[in-house]
Amino acid sequence: MSSQAVLNGFVITFSLISFILVLIPLPFHLKMKNTPACIYIFWLALISFNQFINSIIWNGNTVDWAPVWCDISSRIIIAGNVAVPAAALCVLRHLYNIVSMRAMQWSQAQKRLEIYINMAIGIGIPLLSIPSYYIVQDSRYTIFEDQGCQTATSNTNLGIVFVNGLPLYVSAVTSVYSVLIVHKCVKNYAAVRAYMTKTGSSKQYIRLAALAFISSIATTTLSLWIIVNDAQVAGPWPGWTVVHADWDAIGAVPYAMWSGFALVQASRWFIPLCAFTFFAFFGFANEVWAGYGRALHSVLAWAASVRGKIATPGLADLRRPVLAIQRGSGGLPLYHTQPTRHSLASAFAPDRSCASFESTVPMEEKYPWVGVSSVGTLPDTPQTLAEGYSPYGLPSRPAATFSPENSLQSFSSTKGLIPRR
Repeated sequence: MSSQAVLNGFVITFSLISFILVLIPLPFHLKMKNTPACIYIFWLALISFNQFINSIIWNGNTVDWAPVWCDISSRIIIAGNVAVPAAALCVLRHLYNIVSMRAMQWSQAQKRLEIYINMAIGIGIPLLSIPSYYIVQDSRYTIFEDQGCQTATSNTNLGIVFVNGLPLYVSAVTSVYSVLIVHKCVKNYAAVRAYMTKTGSSKQYIRLAALAFISSIATTTLSLWIIVNDAQVAGPWPGWTVVHADWDAIGAVPYAMWSGFALVQASRWFIPLCAFTFFAFFGFANEVWAGYGRALHSVLAWAASVRGKIATPGLADLRRPVLAIQRGSGGLPLYHTQPTRHSLASAFAPDRSCASFESTVPMEEKYPWVGVSSVGTLPDTPQTLAEGYSPYGLPSRPAATFSPENSLQSFSSTKGLIPRR
């Protein structure tokens, strides 16, 4: 296997892992109504999934397999370049409102307005970058071997302004909020600390701030690198007609042509790096670990139900029938108990549920269906087993004395005298 295939295999694997990891803390942030973090998760998951699909389809080839998908994928890349710093800007705005003590005084209407502002910044600005990209787009898309669908931007000055410069503009605003947050924390240190202690969310805000700072620095560095690299070969914008003259010409770039560019190689690992950083900050929080337990329990319960088993013991006991129910000829249910195993010793043991020989109830009242002559009279004192025993309070003829040698014979001789229910 070549180094090219191994490297692309790593990109595919880490893109899929990134897609899964960033979605793990999503239920917690949805529950907390943390809009900036949810926007960050949405874009990271979307870009990771897009890179995963492209790396699989165009693994070792530049064939134009899916034109419609490439139209969508190239625009996801354009929006994603601005989305990561825009999501970081939403996070820092949220932190600034907290450390400046504004968020504590908001009404419900103001909180809803803040959600709309975050949506406009985190989703609106990335979507607005797509029309600006069309100004300098010289074809529908370009296919890179192993990378798949990529943007097709003309090397002009307007390309730097409308495409490569947008992430840098957003990162500049993010840097301003970073300075303001530090200033407010120093100025309102006591009030901010009291609020964090009261709500018990100091660790969460610290993680958000660190994530936003790291994302802002990484985006600024990558944007400056791209701008400096493109500025060396950029020319004047030739005009609308010239730029879109070869609109349907799809460029194909083999691996040998772009593998030597460090900037192109680094851009493949930028999103997985952001995803792993996000999971490092939020994937091991106590709140998220509690969600892991609930998710694992749900998966195990589902797996048990698929195998036909009931995971909960209490529920299984309730569902297990005590008696087997069948229907008789008349439609009434017939109940059958499980057969009871008897030993030789238990067959001759006194039944505790039987009436005592000392009972004062007359036999005529106790067994009215049996004649007095067939019953006889009870002795004044209880009889022993050797003298004669009959369960359920009914006397019988004296039984023989039992011994190990004739126990089976004695049992067969007296079995007919033991009444059955």
